[in-house]
Amino acid sequence: MALEVFTEGPPLHPYSWEIDLPVQVAEFAGGGEQRAAMLSRALRRYSLRFRRTEAQRLAFDAFFLSVGWRSTSFLWTDLKDSTRGSGSPGLVPLELVSGTTWRLPQTGQFGGDYPIDDANVLVWDSAVSARTVSSVDTDARTITVTANGAGGLLADYHYHRRVRLQDPYAWNEPAFGVFFTEIGLLEVIPNG
Repeated sequence: MALEVFTEGPPLHPYSWEIDLPVQVAEFAGGGEQRAAMLSRALRRYSLRFRRTEAQRLAFDAFFLSVGWRSTSFLWTDLKDSTRGSGSPGLVPLELVSGTTWRLPQTGQFGGDYPIDDANVLVWDSAVSARTVSSVDTDARTITVTANGAGGLLADYHYHRRVRLQDPYAWNEPAFGVFFTEIGLLEVIPNG
């Protein structure tokens, strides 16, 4: 099943996000408790505002109807944080799946990245020789190269985050034909 990509245009600027670190709580007899992080990285909760025309509002609503409102996750590109590679935090180490297919890390800082197949994916081996990318599978979070290098591979790419709609939203029409809404997106655990 391919994940849908939210492409209904950018939100109004500025938008915000906060960190959410899911924890598991074990309660003990006598009232004590122990907390443990469920992931090796934090998830994000986004608060986004949108301004749309009537036609754009209908397309916006149709997208959420198609993904089952809050029941199904989808992919979204955070315009403020959607590139990995040459800048901070640097190139991403890939994990060998088999043959010439490599996947993004499953845990840690890059554990929630879904690479975008946009011709901007660059891969190098540990000897800093470029590798030709033959395909990118966004849903599987894999990159296939034409020939493997002697060592591990490092990647530079744009990416989506996997999110779901947090709460219902409503449209406000302060002027005829101009609609505003605010939505919350909650990042979800990959493949979850």
